[in-house]
Amino acid sequence: MTSREGQQSLRLIPFEQCWNFRDIGGYPSEDGRSVAWKRYFRSGAPEDMHEADRARLRDLGVVSVVDLRRPDEVTRVEQHPARDIGAAYHHLPPLPDGASPLLDARYGPGISGQRYLGYLDFAEDAFRRIFRVLADPASYPLMVHCTAGKDRTGVVTAMALEVAGVDRATIEADFAMSNDDTDRWLAWLQLNNRAPSADNPDELRRRFGVPADAITIFLDGLRDRFGGAEGYLRSIGVSGDEIASLREVLLRPDEGRAGT
Repeated sequence: MTSREGQQSLRLIPFEQCWNFRDIGGYPSEDGRSVAWKRYFRSGAPEDMHEADRARLRDLGVVSVVDLRRPDEVTRVEQHPARDIGAAYHHLPPLPDGASPLLDARYGPGISGQRYLGYLDFAEDAFRRIFRVLADPASYPLMVHCTAGKDRTGVVTAMALEVAGVDRATIEADFAMSNDDTDRWLAWLQLNNRAPSADNPDELRRRFGVPADAITIFLDGLRDRFGGAEGYLRSIGVSGDEIASLREVLLRPDEGRAGT
């Protein structure tokens, strides 16, 4: 097994009833440091976690949760494990209720980089608040999630990694890893009669996964319009000190991850 493959096997954390949960640690930065392990976790919605899953989440030391779901998606907040583990809960949706039909009309249905750029039409205040949480060292270890942990979570994580100086190819590979847990999640949904109906299993996988070029198109758009993720964040009021703090908290040396 190569060093990269070994990191990938450590990165995806297979909770039994939470999908696409992974650690973004270990990614190298342009300044010679690496993103710290056990500091920033990204995932899908966690309400279905059973007791052992919740105990494992507590063992990871998570002290803050950033929930990116629309208000109409947060239907079981009383079951959110943030309560069980004593974590601060920040509900900061980039998209308001009713945004999806507007995005469909402007960019077409389905996932795309242009649709991700459409988030900017709605999300200025939310992104400013999200990145202020991410910039606060007291927020860590931290978990960022939406429903599937791939689109809104993917966009926020890609911007954070770019600010931390991680190269584009690595950011794109991290984004594409959302496809690695799709079949397991779909199997659980189908077993529990919660999967949407579809005649074509491949189409269902496509809907629950991500196209590899979506984050490339999004980051190219940020670069062309704002000079990159940092330029966009500055344009919406995230300060230079906050951006520097985000970079430092993600890259600050730690004691390493067990097994690495």
